[in-house]
Amino acid sequence: QMSQFTASQLAKTSWALGKLGHSEASFLAALADASRRKLPDLDGQGISNLVWSFTTLAFREAVLLEAVALRCVAVSMRGFNSQGIANLCWAFAKLDFEDEQFVNAIAQQAVHQVAACRGQELSS
Repeated sequence: QMSQFTASQLAKTSWALGKLGHSEASFLAALADASRRKLPDLDGQGISNLVWSFTTLAFREAVLLEAVALRCVAVSMRGFNSQGIANLCWAFAKLDFEDEQFVNAIAQQAVHQVAACRGQELSS
């Protein structure tokens, strides 16, 4: 039934699961797959919340992370605020997922937003 969820509903569901600590693997795998398919419909906050939730649950879904990295590069990180950028950096580092183009896109956008960052965002 997850195919009927909107991208926003999927992101909010994953965020809620992260907050609750619900980590049933088969459900998370289905959620990751559905979310990957609707990734183009998510804004920066939705993407960062989605990745945050899977990272919080220690659920490393490489196909989803690759899709997120590609999406971020494709939009040159437009639509991501400083907190979203910090969350993505934390999540990719925590999950030990590396993508050079993604890191370059994050770095370029971060340079533009450093002035707007609060102390916690700079340290995350």
